[in-house]
Amino acid sequence: MLLEGVSGELKDAAEVNPITGLMKGSSKHEQVIAEALYNPAFCVQSAGGPTVTDCNGVPWSGSFVNANGDLTVDMRSNIAAESRAKIVYEYLLKFTDDEYVRQTLRFLMTREVTHFQQFSAALATIEPNFPPGVLQADPRYVHTTFNMSRGEDARGPWNQGQGPWPEGESWEHVEDPVKQVHETQEQDTKGIPDFGRDPSESEQIERALSEIRRAEMAVPGLRVIISGRRTRDRTRRRLRATTHSTGRMGLKAGRTASPQPRPRERPVRRSRIRQIIRREVRGSGKSGNE
Repeated sequence: MLLEGVSGELKDAAEVNPITGLMKGSSKHEQVIAEALYNPAFCVQSAGGPTVTDCNGVPWSGSFVNANGDLTVDMRSNIAAESRAKIVYEYLLKFTDDEYVRQTLRFLMTREVTHFQQFSAALATIEPNFPPGVLQADPRYVHTTFNMSRGEDARGPWNQGQGPWPEGESWEHVEDPVKQVHETQEQDTKGIPDFGRDPSESEQIERALSEIRRAEMAVPGLRVIISGRRTRDRTRRRLRATTHSTGRMGLKAGRTASPQPRPRERPVRRSRIRQIIRREVRGSGKSGNE
């Protein structure tokens, strides 16, 4: 009677409200009491109203959002989140025999796999995408692994052989870390492996990637965008140039960066840029799908 004259949607909302159910007989009354015993916050904190929390009752906040300012990091974070979500749906499927609920859960679980593939494909379009950020790894230590086990040492592609490195590179496994620290004067005199990248090459790559990042993060505006594109294209032309002596990315001998693109210079094909950067920059690790 109190709801006469109101819209049907409002009536429906009132019908599903658990507090309204207290006035609909003993069965509904007992159901609300059971839910309150199972989750006291259900009635004590919200009086049956919606609570903006996660499944553990933690209020939603900005901590649910992860952003690191580097697109490759964010893509990998998304891939990891989809992986965890997929496993959660698998666990949920063990708690119900209802066929329709299981169909819904399997659909949602499948979507996580789809999203995983989407983020992986998006990550693969970013070249280079490893290592994350601009700064390159120190060639003295990037291939080094240490035996920190107290018992038998576990060996595998994560610390022996070529592992994820390009052809011609491999792990450097240190069996006795304490002895190695003393011999290298606390890593101060440790040299670069024969297959390691020269530090000067890493510095050139860092400068080139910094220019690309600066151009991509330019403030919107026609003049700034045009300038940013020129900087980006000029930098990619620099990255395209490789030395015949090392076969790695860098500037050709005797060539310096020009403030403006050279006239009549053919534009760099995107596929060529990806090919060069994929082969040269990912010397610090694999790129592409995870």
